[in-house]
Amino acid sequence: MNPERGIKKAHCRIPVMSGRAMFLKKTLTTKNSQNNKSSILALFFLLMLSLMQSVLAATAYVDRNSVALNETFELTIGVSGITFSGSPDLSPLDKDFKVLGTSQRSQMNWGSGSGSSRKTEWLVSLAPLKVGTFTIPPLNIGKEKTNPLTIIVSKAPKANAANKSELFFDVEVDKSQGYVQQQIIYTMRIFAHKNFRINALSHIGDENFQDDRLSVIKLGKENRYRANIGNKKYEVIELKFLIFPQQSGKIILPAPQMIATFGGSGDPFFDRFSTRRRQQPRQVQINGEDIELNISSIPSEYTSSWWLPAKNVTFTQSWSADISALKAGEPVTRTITLQASGLRAEQLPELPQLEIFNAKVYPDKVERNTSFDGKDVIGKSVNKMLLIPSKSGEIIIPETKIVWWDIEQNRQREAVLPVQTLVVGGVITEPTRQKDVVPEPALVELDSNSRTDDLADTESLAEGSLAEDPVIITQSRWYVELGLLLVLVAVVCGWIFDRIRLQKKVAAQHSKSDEQDEKQHKERQLRKELKQACIGSSPKQVRQALINWGQQIIDSGIPVTLLQIESHFESSVLHNEIQRLENALYGNGEEGWSGANLWKAVEGVLDKSAGSEKYSGLERLHRI
Repeated sequence: MNPERGIKKAHCRIPVMSGRAMFLKKTLTTKNSQNNKSSILALFFLLMLSLMQSVLAATAYVDRNSVALNETFELTIGVSGITFSGSPDLSPLDKDFKVLGTSQRSQMNWGSGSGSSRKTEWLVSLAPLKVGTFTIPPLNIGKEKTNPLTIIVSKAPKANAANKSELFFDVEVDKSQGYVQQQIIYTMRIFAHKNFRINALSHIGDENFQDDRLSVIKLGKENRYRANIGNKKYEVIELKFLIFPQQSGKIILPAPQMIATFGGSGDPFFDRFSTRRRQQPRQVQINGEDIELNISSIPSEYTSSWWLPAKNVTFTQSWSADISALKAGEPVTRTITLQASGLRAEQLPELPQLEIFNAKVYPDKVERNTSFDGKDVIGKSVNKMLLIPSKSGEIIIPETKIVWWDIEQNRQREAVLPVQTLVVGGVITEPTRQKDVVPEPALVELDSNSRTDDLADTESLAEGSLAEDPVIITQSRWYVELGLLLVLVAVVCGWIFDRIRLQKKVAAQHSKSDEQDEKQHKERQLRKELKQACIGSSPKQVRQALINWGQQIIDSGIPVTLLQIESHFESSVLHNEIQRLENALYGNGEEGWSGANLWKAVEGVLDKSAGSEKYSGLERLHRI
């Protein structure tokens, strides 16, 4: 065989086979093209259906499924692909959880082509209300619902050295047993090893606390100091309250609770949007401990109708003049001070009205005052009475006695002002029977023919006149003079007392006015600093200046937060600007943020609230 012929044959066959292949390829290409178009259309519809389902679906998840009772956790609710202008319905959460706060964030994702997707999330901070296993039910977002979630809540661990490393409560009472209406001092301390912010605080002195069995009074202002526990230094906030039980039996003082933000890089504000995980502050719920009181009723051996449980009760008295030189008709003021250790002034009784012979008594209004000596509350009542002797001689002032119960010796005692005798000088002179006081018997005209017995009768009548008429005339004059003197004394004393009251009232008004002026001056200075910070547009400086100014306005006794400032003024404009400030601090960075709009919002709320009672302490805004 000639190889070349083989080669030619091979070459002849290739075109034939290539033609068939081309025919088959063309045929298959046409069919595949049609199939590909169908496949692409099917894939497109499947993609659109999947996209629609993903758009309309709402999701929910938590950062932890198991928490302790004193901890908080975060629920995240999200939707993707659509712009949702509303907010989720969180009302189903109120049954088992406390909503501490919410925030919203949005994110736009751009693909390699022209497509994009939008994701919106709501971050909800929650605190459990009780121990157990709970289900977060599906939450409504428009027409859609989220998936249910299960949360397991365990008991809060007891306070120990590990728990006390950062933030904890310490509560105590000076006594856990006592009598009805006896003073009990309740002390609450907050220990913090790191910077923190109080978001919410509840305790027995809170205005929302109500218990008819207790009368609770805040004792002074909060006290701030530092303390060392082991080798750690703590900042301490101390609050004291006076508790007066109104009912016998066992009474539980509920534990204080606090929602706080602490930790992180030292910034006391919750950096929700921070990307630096290790420096992000944490929000926690801190609980104190319950305290049990055992209150006894009034002892059966107590004999008085006015119950006074105290450590000590004393009487003191003073006089406005020297009582050894008293004269009839001259007024003198007696001041009696009743003081009790462990009782408020309102708990002290009225002193009994004394009946003093040979003197007129005019009691004045009782003055009451309550103070605190560092250990006990001190109640005082000052009783004044104006005493005017009506005649010379001795005046006996009866004793004044108060029965009280000694809570330290557990027995009944008495506080007594003993009987006192006053000697009044200026003896009233008795009228002298002188012949020139009455007409001479010769002045009585008699008929010369009158009988002797008539003359005797006339002489007897004259003697009666000598014995009685001069005394009656003299006593009447004396009573008139004394009455005029008493009226004059009463007018003078009334004028003096009114003058004293007026001076005290004016002094109090001046003091109040000076205090108000000082507060307004400080508010103006802090407002000026806030404006300067807004002009500088430094978010950190603006935040601090806004908090300082809000602390002066609200004056709540505890550190003020930006959320409290928003709630205080109830302004949507200010709310929006504070949100932008927080986003500048914790979200998108500080570039591009301006404090001018925030300052305009502050001016707006001040202009609006200048005439309202709620902000009566603020003077009308003047442009600084």
